[in-house]
Amino acid sequence: MVVDFLWSLANVIAFGFMGVAFQSFSDMDINIVPYQFFLINTLVWTVFSNPFIDGAYSVTDEASWGTIGFMIANKIKFEDIALGRYFATGVRFFIIFFALTPLVYVTGAIHTTTTIFLESLLVITILFFFLGGIVLILTALTIMYKRLGEFPRITLTIIRILSTYFTPLATFGRIHPSLPNILYQFPMTSGIVELRKMLILGDNSAFYTVLRISILGTLVVYTMGLSLIYIATMESKRRGTIEKY
Repeated sequence: MVVDFLWSLANVIAFGFMGVAFQSFSDMDINIVPYQFFLINTLVWTVFSNPFIDGAYSVTDEASWGTIGFMIANKIKFEDIALGRYFATGVRFFIIFFALTPLVYVTGAIHTTTTIFLESLLVITILFFFLGGIVLILTALTIMYKRLGEFPRITLTIIRILSTYFTPLATFGRIHPSLPNILYQFPMTSGIVELRKMLILGDNSAFYTVLRISILGTLVVYTMGLSLIYIATMESKRRGTIEKY
C-alpha cells in the first residue's frame, strides 16, 4: 500500500509539472489549464491502471505459481480468477485515490461541489466496471494463447491514448474532423472528458449522457468477455490444451 501510494504520488507530481510546462497548449479545453488537465487525468487513472494490469495477467501469474490446476480442479472459473484479482487490486487503489484527492484539491485542480464530486465518483466506478470487461476479453485470449507478453500493457496504453490521457479530445480533430465525435462514444473517452469538466469546472451537464454511454458499454464488454471466455474454455478442452499452462 505504501509503495503503491508513493508511486501514484510521484505520477501526480510529475504530470503536474508537465502541465505547468505546457500552459500554452492550444487544444486545451476552455477554462482548463494544462496542469489541471494532467493532474486530474493522473488522479483518475490511479484507480484504473494497476488493477487492469493485475487482472489481465492474473491467469498467467497463477499458471507461473503452479496454482492454476488447483483452481480449475476446484471449479474456480477463469473469469473468477481475473475479476477477483481485478477488484481486489481495485479496492487498494480506490483507497489511494481518496488519499491523493486532498493533495490534488490543494493545488487548485479541483473546483466542484460535493454533489458533483459524488456524481464523478459514480462515473469513475462505472468506468472501473467497464475496464473489468476488457480484462475478461484479455483473459479469453490468454486461455487460447497461454501467454500474451506485453499485449495487456499495450492495450492499456491504447486505451489511455483514446481516452485523452495524454492530449485533449480536440487534438484528434487534427487527424480527422469527425474523429472526436466518434471517440466520444467510447466510454473511457467520454468518461474522462466529462470527469475533467466535473472536477475542474464543476460542470455536470453531460452527466446522464456519460452514464448512458458507460452503462451500455459495460454491458457490451461483459457480454463479449464472458462469451469469449466460454468459447475459449470449450475450445481449449476440445484441443486438450487447457491443462498446458
